[in-house]
Amino acid sequence: AVANSTSATFLRVVGSELIQKYLGDGPKLVRELFRVADELSPSIVFIDEIDAVGTK
Repeated sequence: AVANSTSATFLRVVGSELIQKYLGDGPKLVRELFRVADELSPSIVFIDEIDAVGTK
């Protein structure tokens, strides 16, 4: 609803997509996500199931 009522770009990512097999890949993906969000600003970043990122 928010994305439709603004001119912002809506970026949706599932939290499990940010978890990678090799150490350091996850943070690289997060940095890339926010780099793209900055490039397409104004933007809204929605990370669905973000709890998957913080669990072991």
